[in-house]
Amino acid sequence: MTVPDLITRILAQLEGQFYCDQPRRDFMQDQKYLVAAIGTYGWECHQRGWEFNVEFIYGELCRLLTSFKRSGTDVVWMPSYLQNAIRQHIREHAEELSAQAKAARAPVGAKRVLDQVLDGAQLAKVVLEPTQTQLAASIYRDVAKLRRQTAAERRQRTAEERRQVSLL
Repeated sequence: MTVPDLITRILAQLEGQFYCDQPRRDFMQDQKYLVAAIGTYGWECHQRGWEFNVEFIYGELCRLLTSFKRSGTDVVWMPSYLQNAIRQHIREHAEELSAQAKAARAPVGAKRVLDQVLDGAQLAKVVLEPTQTQLAASIYRDVAKLRRQTAAERRQRTAEERRQVSLL
């Protein structure tokens, strides 16, 4: 499973469980904010230096969604609720998650072998692919950047409209 697969599956679950009784346009309007909320898990883990595979993150997010459904809480706006729930979950389970991240790291001996191989290949360029957690974090960062750009464009447009009205 890749990060886009994770996002697609979680979005499908959210739409099926929480947006099923609402018009489709409500889900479509919230979709980019939901993607940012899903990316929050990767962002928070990346900030703490934890690396997890996508299956682990998918399992954690599914458990969160199940707990939402079981609790029966009236959710006003799902993206905000999901983002805050992810942050709270990571804060509450920080010790467990940290231990699991440490257990998932490569052993020290394997790291030494990798370092020796990389040192021996000075002429070759090494391309490091981002980890799954880094990809999820970048999605969160990119969506936040797009929101800021959109808001700036909106402010600029309204200022221009005001100037044009004042000239008339």
